[in-house]
Amino acid sequence: MLEKPQIEPLLAHRGAMFLLERVTRFDGDEIQCTACSHRDPRNPLRDGDRLPAHAAIEYAAQAAGVHGGLLSRRSRPDAPTPMAYLAVVGDVRRQVERLDDLPGDLEIRARCTAATPHGCAYRVEVAHRGRLVMSGELVIAMDGGHQRAI
Repeated sequence: MLEKPQIEPLLAHRGAMFLLERVTRFDGDEIQCTACSHRDPRNPLRDGDRLPAHAAIEYAAQAAGVHGGLLSRRSRPDAPTPMAYLAVVGDVRRQVERLDDLPGDLEIRARCTAATPHGCAYRVEVAHRGRLVMSGELVIAMDGGHQRAI
């Protein structure tokens, strides 16, 4: 298990915008993370007094980004973490209207379904207490030809 201080350096997001709490499982194809920041009234993705369900896309994108960063660190431990960007979001299905009223941690899963030197496609799911909250597909584009370790 990896905690927030160990994974936060893998993304450009800092402070309140880094939404994940820990990595609970990780391998070459998949990552599973948890988050509790959806309950934080200072969450920067809030719209007024609520955190809309579409914010789950950012949780999933961060999990995919951390996955890529961990793979990069594994193959090139001394190299800087490559920049990556959320390029495409598709087939998003949400099962709830908001996230802030979910009392337990969010469970985020991102599974790499395709990889090229220019990016990766992920199938993602965000759940709460085993119940699906959001699912979809993401494409993460790599900056400047950095390669994903396959």
